[in-house]
Amino acid sequence: MSENELALAATNVMRVLEPLAVDERARVIRAALTLLGDVSSGASNLGSPAHGSTSSSDRPAAAEPDLRMRRLGLSVEQLENYLHFENGDATPIGLPGNAQSKREQTKNTYLLAGLAAALSGGDGKFSDSEARSLCVQFGCFDSPNHVRILKTLGNKLTGSKDAGWKLTSPGLNAAAALIKNHS
Repeated sequence: MSENELALAATNVMRVLEPLAVDERARVIRAALTLLGDVSSGASNLGSPAHGSTSSSDRPAAAEPDLRMRRLGLSVEQLENYLHFENGDATPIGLPGNAQSKREQTKNTYLLAGLAAALSGGDGKFSDSEARSLCVQFGCFDSPNHVRILKTLGNKLTGSKDAGWKLTSPGLNAAAALIKNHS
């Protein structure tokens, strides 16, 4: 890369970062480096007190060096269309897609809940009540057919209503594809 290209890139990055608070700048930079696969560049030092953040729990979960997210090719921008990141937790805020049936919306809600759990805690576990609340919030809860709809997720989820659910690798791939296809 030429010096002019480097200067232009630095100018663009500064324009994006300028309106953000110091700790937010560090989180954005760390997230970008992680999603680019650059975990050895000192990105982990961006959360140190010298850079304006006092705790690694302040980092958005998408900024953690999660090999699965990089492998799936999801960007922070894509994730932030459907998930809100705060204090290391991801919370679903919207459903990808348009004009879907309640069946598809319900399935996508459970996939998104699992993805949020995977980004928040790394294991993809979430309670049925959390996902049902999201279904109500997103307007897709279909009480008479809810259990039947969940069975159509097949190998994408494991668990039960009582024990909670866990997003599997095929489920993680399906959630990532859902976000990629609608971003």
